[in-house]
Amino acid sequence: MIDPEAAIEDELTEEEKAFEVTKPAVVQDKLRMMQSSFCQITKGESDEVTLGFLQALVMYASPLLLSEFEHARLSGYQQIHKVIYCARSYTKFLESGQPHSRVYSSPLTDNSFLGPGVNTHKRWQDWITLETRRRLIWMMYIFDTLSIIETGGEPNLRSSEVSGIPLPVPDTIWQAKSSDAWSLALMGYCPTTLQAALTDHFQSPNGGFMASTGFESSSHLNSLLLRNDYGSFGRLVMVSRPD
Repeated sequence: MIDPEAAIEDELTEEEKAFEVTKPAVVQDKLRMMQSSFCQITKGESDEVTLGFLQALVMYASPLLLSEFEHARLSGYQQIHKVIYCARSYTKFLESGQPHSRVYSSPLTDNSFLGPGVNTHKRWQDWITLETRRRLIWMMYIFDTLSIIETGGEPNLRSSEVSGIPLPVPDTIWQAKSSDAWSLALMGYCPTTLQAALTDHFQSPNGGFMASTGFESSSHLNSLLLRNDYGSFGRLVMVSRPD
């Protein structure tokens, strides 16, 4: 039985502290090799391969970005900036007009999504690919925001570049275990972009933007971000930052 009076040992050992000091250099070296090979590896490959490579770069940098040590986080910010550079320079990932940046009234019923006559399972599979790309973009956006907050630097991924991309869906939709569960979860959900969501939720009842007029009332403040089910990921994106 655990003694409630016992002190919880959360201090790092000397060996762990030594590893934390060297970890940024090790991760940087691995990321540098991956980034230098990005163009050669992804050239002529499918979008799925490119997407997977970008995901790997972000995931590999994540331990640094979320570290409790400042020097590790600063190293992580440098790496995420390079990932954004790779995405912008060598792919069409961040270009407007890509399939993952389009807003469909519903992936289930909108014929412009895949065309008429496509079964639900196929729609679900293709939607997962597009949603994965969107969620990767938003992760880079949030990590870039953390960089701005901590270092005071300029954004590498501006809100204007992603404001027209649909927000990530709530987990109830994203974590659906089957096409039937997915189609059921989609009922009542209205896809929206960052720009549309911000305009809707930070616009005062009198038509003025809340940043300049102030919050009209505590009830109005409490209702922000709760009037629609954007999910935790979507709400995090919305409050990240304005440029």
